[in-house]
Amino acid sequence: MAAEKRRNGPYIWVTWLTELMAGEKDCEWSSWFKAQHDSSSWTPVPNNGDLALWKMRHASLLDQYRAEMEEDGYVTTVEAQNQFVLKGSTATVSGKPTWWRRTAARSWWSTSRRASPRTAM
Repeated sequence: MAAEKRRNGPYIWVTWLTELMAGEKDCEWSSWFKAQHDSSSWTPVPNNGDLALWKMRHASLLDQYRAEMEEDGYVTTVEAQNQFVLKGSTATVSGKPTWWRRTAARSWWSTSRRASPRTAM
């Protein structure tokens, strides 16, 4: 097995933080490892769910929600259109809210990465 490739500095996805802060995950080492190592250099534990089915349902729900929001007069963006990267002096924090809806006066973002309810949103 090849050695894991270290990053130049910690790179942290927001969801790794929220899961720890909400108590949904208690393995701090897992988040530390992902922040310190390039994801292309290690193999994550496989998910036993049906990923293809989940992706189809997720895309369908996004399309439905987006259509409803736009009918109500919101401007919406989804997935990669919403990605952000904040580079600090000691780490980089990144995220990708599932959707962003806004009007001239107000703005909301939300995420729906899981099929089941979660504490960390």
